[in-house]
Amino acid sequence: AYSTAAGASSAQNGILSPQKAPNDILSPEKAMGLQKSATAQAASNEEADHPSDSEEEEEGSEDDPPQGRRSSMSQQSQTGRSPKNYVREISVEMADGYGEGFESDGDTESESESEIWKQDHARSLAFMMVTEDWKRLASVEKEFQGDREIVLLAVRQSWEALRFSSVELHDDLELLSEAVDQSWEALQYASPAVRSNQDILLSAVRQNGEALRLATPKGASMRPVVLAAVRMSWASVQYASEELRGDRQVLLSAVSQSWEAFRFASHKGSLDREVVMAAVTRNGRALQYAGEAIRDDRGVVEEAIEHCWKALRYASDRLKEDAAIVTRAVDKCWRALEYAGPQRRGDPDTVGQALRQDWNAVCFVSPAGKNNRDIVLAAVEQTEQSWRALQWASDELRDDRSVLLAAIQRNGVALCYASAGKRSDKEIVTAALKQSGGEALNYASLAIRSDKDLVKMVVQGNGTALKYATAELRADLEIVLTAVTQDWRALRAASADMRQDVTVAMAAVKQNGAALAFAGPHARSDRAVVLEAIKQDPQALAHAADTLRDDETVVRAAVAQDWTALAHASPRMKESHAVMTEVVRQAWEQLALASDSVKNNEEVVLVAVQASWRALMHAGEVPRGSRTVMLAAVSQDWEALQYATAGMRADRQVVLTALAKDWRALMYTSGSLLSDRNVVMAAVNQDWKALGYASIELQGDKAVIMAAVSKRGTALIHATKELQADREIVLKAVSTDGTALRYAVKELHADMDLVLTAVKSHGAALIHADPSLRENKEVVLAAECLRD
Repeated sequence: AYSTAAGASSAQNGILSPQKAPNDILSPEKAMGLQKSATAQAASNEEADHPSDSEEEEEGSEDDPPQGRRSSMSQQSQTGRSPKNYVREISVEMADGYGEGFESDGDTESESESEIWKQDHARSLAFMMVTEDWKRLASVEKEFQGDREIVLLAVRQSWEALRFSSVELHDDLELLSEAVDQSWEALQYASPAVRSNQDILLSAVRQNGEALRLATPKGASMRPVVLAAVRMSWASVQYASEELRGDRQVLLSAVSQSWEAFRFASHKGSLDREVVMAAVTRNGRALQYAGEAIRDDRGVVEEAIEHCWKALRYASDRLKEDAAIVTRAVDKCWRALEYAGPQRRGDPDTVGQALRQDWNAVCFVSPAGKNNRDIVLAAVEQTEQSWRALQWASDELRDDRSVLLAAIQRNGVALCYASAGKRSDKEIVTAALKQSGGEALNYASLAIRSDKDLVKMVVQGNGTALKYATAELRADLEIVLTAVTQDWRALRAASADMRQDVTVAMAAVKQNGAALAFAGPHARSDRAVVLEAIKQDPQALAHAADTLRDDETVVRAAVAQDWTALAHASPRMKESHAVMTEVVRQAWEQLALASDSVKNNEEVVLVAVQASWRALMHAGEVPRGSRTVMLAAVSQDWEALQYATAGMRADRQVVLTALAKDWRALMYTSGSLLSDRNVVMAAVNQDWKALGYASIELQGDKAVIMAAVSKRGTALIHATKELQADREIVLKAVSTDGTALRYAVKELHADMDLVLTAVKSHGAALIHADPSLRENKEVVLAAECLRD
């Protein structure tokens, strides 16, 4: 690097002599200057090796670099190295060269000077590396990571260079100040002494108050630092010292941003009335962090409640009994009653104020209040749902007739909260049963639930209430039959014997076939019961006894309504022709899943085909050879003919029926019928292309061909040679399409009348005329006229 920057003469003379090197040891500042100079010279010489067109024309000008430097830099340019890399490599080479020179001298003093020069040269190289990129500080030798000037150079580029510096430098105020000015995060690399420096801490917290957490206890006790941090972020108050967390100015600055900052206040701060007032003004819940004395301060508590009713929870016990304070809180929300003192929670006025907002406030009433008839009645009578308030009443009031009746008038189920004695009171229970539609029977005493007359009255209006009756009454035929008649679902609650009873089961399935699921085995084996159930719901077959699921009459009755009921039939029933007939009538696709026996049953397949001719593709050989089945299929779609047996494709009636739908049925017709004039004519009369499927004999039949060319002249292509030479046939063909002339025999191409007819029909027919006629004026004019 030194020789590169020293001048042209030095570069021309090669490596400097070893004796001269020690006297020219580079200082860091000079190394940096030389590095910039060498880089600039390398770049200019690189440009010199690649001159522009204008420069090439001005050879020999005064600005040309010296020949020696041009030659040197030309070599560098050929290597393709960047100027910075070139400088670095030259520096290494120079260092090696000087080392060799000193070693060859053999002088001890010279060797010492050589080592000094190498050390200084390595330091200069470290300077250049860090100058290029601060991240290279990680690559330099350990001794240079502790070099203050080198590290400072890196830190001025980025504070993150501190992580590569030695620990000794983390105590350097100037270095850390430079880093922290860039980012407060640099403080994490500072020593405790630096993290106790007020100026550096101020620089950090003014960027981000959270930087205070990196300060030492001494730093966290500096009032200016803490104030600056709190102004940036209220949360940083938590990192301040105990003393400063009780400082009024610090706390006011924090809580002015967020009331939550008050939770970090010291005991002293929690007793500062001014600070507490500032916090609760932002949110009353801040009162929870105040000291005992402050929470007994009426003014503070009132201010807190004004901003949040929940603040009552944190007031002193004395103030929780204060009528005015509790009233103010409850006025904001009835739930505040929960935090009031016991006396206030039993006070009729206070409780009444809460109940007027929501009857649920009764759950917060004190035991004395829950034993107050006026309070409980006020809660129970408030809304239609407020009968539930009875659950919070005292045992004494839940045994009070007037209170119970008030609740039962809103919902008979309120009987569930009555005392045991009142659940046996026939008057109260009857009132509850009438109001609840019988559901209150569930909460009546055993004696009431055993009363046959009362239970019968209940199940007459609500059959499902049978489940609340005693086991004895659930086995009573009269009671069960009454209940099931009212609601089939009552069968589920009947005793096992009653569910076996055919009469009871019949009463249930007449309402809903699904009731069969609750019937006993005996009732599910009764044909009449099962048929009645199936009548109501075909899927009831699933609950029938196995013997009835194998009964053709029963299964057929089910699938006749819903073919999917077949899934519940026995395997044998899926082979039944009568059953499968009902299935395919609704879903012909099911024929594909049927057994071979069913697929070959003509009656079953006919029903399926009547639903859709496509069922024929799943049919067996026998039905596909049935005229009745095939006529039913082809009368829907001619394509059904393709699934017919060979015998049916040779059946004249079947084929003609198919041809009546579409002439293309001829392609599936048996060969014997392709020689049948009537069959072929039926197709040709629809489309001349049908002639292509006719037999050779019919393609030579004049009547057939005449019919075809009458439709389209080009049908002549399918005629035999004899008919293509028939003038009458050809004349008919060219009259419908002149281009049909191409299919006539050559001799007719010279027929003047025939050619004239052709070109009059289609001018392009002229190209098929005999050459002698293509020059005939009359013919040409006829063709030209048609073209125009």
